[in-house]
Amino acid sequence: MHRLYLSKYLIPELLIMLIFILLIRSGAGKVYPIIKADGVGYYDYLPSLFIRHDIARKNQPLLKYPARYNNIQKKGVYVHYHEFLVDKYPVGTAVLQSPFVLITYLATPLHGSPDDGYQKTFQYAVLIATLFYLFLGIFFLGKILEFYNIKRGIIVFIEFLAVFGTAITNYANYDASFSHVYSFFAINAFLYFSLRYFKKKDAMSFLTACLFFGLVLIIRNINVLILLFIPFLAGSWVQLKQIVVHTIQKPKILLIGFLIIVAVFFILRWVSLVQAGGILLYSYHVEGF
Repeated sequence: MHRLYLSKYLIPELLIMLIFILLIRSGAGKVYPIIKADGVGYYDYLPSLFIRHDIARKNQPLLKYPARYNNIQKKGVYVHYHEFLVDKYPVGTAVLQSPFVLITYLATPLHGSPDDGYQKTFQYAVLIATLFYLFLGIFFLGKILEFYNIKRGIIVFIEFLAVFGTAITNYANYDASFSHVYSFFAINAFLYFSLRYFKKKDAMSFLTACLFFGLVLIIRNINVLILLFIPFLAGSWVQLKQIVVHTIQKPKILLIGFLIIVAVFFILRWVSLVQAGGILLYSYHVEGF
């Protein structure tokens, strides 16, 4: 049974990932550094918190590592907010990267240099994290498509096209430190568990969907627009109404789901509190189109 499940649901996705990894690590596909441009802003929470201990910075540059601070500031990562310097990028990408970076942190000798947290081992930890979430992203994409009775061969072909025929090709390699693959994973997981809840109306699917919705929000706030897909997932207004009524009739589960979303979203607010002394912070206030 387990062997059948593995061959049906995992081996094709693993083969897609293997082909992708072989291609990006050969010749022209190699990219270094991995953490660059906007990716520095998404990632810098982790070395700031665990290595430099300067996540709360009172409008002061990092005096201990001025070269690192100046290099980061050239990328416009930190912006002035009242008397504070704050990282303008959402924290969700760093949250998902953290297990990989923490393992690397425990295994990598630090020398008190400006490059601590940006050495090659950390660079590749971020790449591995991105590839891991890409795998989960296409896995959940396939699970979503199964709800619509699409043949397994066509699903695998769609997964292949998603990896090799869309912007994911870029965001899982050249811009692997950006938030896009992480959004791809979290959104697909949210949609899958939402669909599962619509079909089964079970509490665990609802609560798991709430967890991933919280992640969707803190990875990139504009991702909240994924809620507009919910009526389409329901299939019809009648079915949507039935689901809403069913959920309202479960106030305890509804409250727990709400608290899960709030708890995950509070990570973003906690960072705002630490960095700027308040939970309400719009870090893009100095920018516009």
